[in-house]
Amino acid sequence: MRPIIRPALLLIALLSGPIGGGCGPGTEPLSKAPTGPPADADPAALTAIQTRLSEIINEATIRYAPLDYQYDEDLLTMLDRAESSLASGSPPDPAPGPRLLPKLDPSEEHEHFREVIRRWQASTGKDLRAVIDPLKAEVAARKSDVAFHADFHKRFSAELDDFIRIEVEAMRDRRNRVIHKAADELLNQYRETQPELVRHFEKTLNSPPYALTDPAVAPADRPTGTERPKS
Repeated sequence: MRPIIRPALLLIALLSGPIGGGCGPGTEPLSKAPTGPPADADPAALTAIQTRLSEIINEATIRYAPLDYQYDEDLLTMLDRAESSLASGSPPDPAPGPRLLPKLDPSEEHEHFREVIRRWQASTGKDLRAVIDPLKAEVAARKSDVAFHADFHKRFSAELDDFIRIEVEAMRDRRNRVIHKAADELLNQYRETQPELVRHFEKTLNSPPYALTDPAVAPADRPTGTERPKS
């Protein structure tokens, strides 16, 4: 079994300066680090926004974590379950065993897999079931006295490594939409009294790793901003 190596989950706090400025494992550096908050910012407002935004980001980062698995075979089983559920039109993840994304509501989990599979098939031109079934058959036909299956992992990587990347990206997009919606509601309370402070935090939220990258987001999930788009 080939272990899958993925970035560790980090709880990221919003401090007075940039978020996620490091480049170690699991971090997502900002493309353009925002400057610090305005010097004349109200200390109480600054602390209140920092505290609540940290909570929003940490809660969303925990809830919207990508698939948790250790081996190629684990992911193969997960994709088999997800694709079968979507293809049958049955309730999300009806198969016995633990939920694939237990922190999400079943309907949200179902929609996440629908979107990931849509993105992956649009990107690769492949059909997920046509990729899964030969790999499943290969695993089922293994001899018990063989500990490592290099050829299988090579084929798995060639077929599904893009799926791993796309699933992480789709979950990040989902997380960021939730962060922006909650942040917008929070910052609306300070737009009139602390406009420069609001712009400071919006600049951070509109930079990686929290910037919205999905062009098809709903209006309610738009990026935060003090200047609204003109109709």
